[in-house]
Amino acid sequence: MSLLSRYDAQALRPPDAPADRPMTQAVQDASAFEPWQPILDWCLEGASRGPAPGGPPRPARPFAIALLHAADRAALSAFANALCLHLDGSVTLAERPGAAARLAYRLQVKLQEACWWRARQRDDPWDCGWAAQTTASAARLHSFEPRRSTLVVMFDAPDAKESGAQAPDRSGIEPGASLAQLAARRGGWRHAVRVLVLSDAPTGPAGPLERLRELPLPGPITPFAAPASPASAQASG
Repeated sequence: MSLLSRYDAQALRPPDAPADRPMTQAVQDASAFEPWQPILDWCLEGASRGPAPGGPPRPARPFAIALLHAADRAALSAFANALCLHLDGSVTLAERPGAAARLAYRLQVKLQEACWWRARQRDDPWDCGWAAQTTASAARLHSFEPRRSTLVVMFDAPDAKESGAQAPDRSGIEPGASLAQLAARRGGWRHAVRVLVLSDAPTGPAGPLERLRELPLPGPITPFAAPASPASAQASG
């Protein structure tokens, strides 16, 4: 990717800045919940690029998919949004003192990405965003080409509360087909893509994990436990 490559806002919607608290506080709060570190480790595993015969370095694990389930849809959304703000460098950028320092950080990231031979670092920013908000964005995701390591977040089904004129046009969206088509492109990627599927649907023999496992996707589906604070996790243990 060149220095001019940009975030693909047609395929992904960037994470929102929290309306009820500072960004750093939202990320700090989310990081106290149980699946935070395991999900970060899952994202980073195999994302580093290694030598590829006759071409630029490629990630050891170009594509992986995981499921995060909880009954509270709003809590799932807030947790995933904070994860994106952490991974994509938004918090680091916001902590820079002044416009000049923030510009310098952006330029540093761009220059590092231009060094295709450079080993990826754990704190290098990712592209992160929400997928398949509309039929048009779902179609764009089918041909998505990552410019850097990317985390795609999506719900496995639309919010049942959305209806009428305010609901986005999702008539052509089939999450399973989108995932399969996205995964089929992984062989040509120079950067890793991780897809975190969120679900508030009931679990069971025909639950969200089982439905994902029926899709033609490479590798296993990694399930993560519902977000739980350290205090609640200790109480249940």
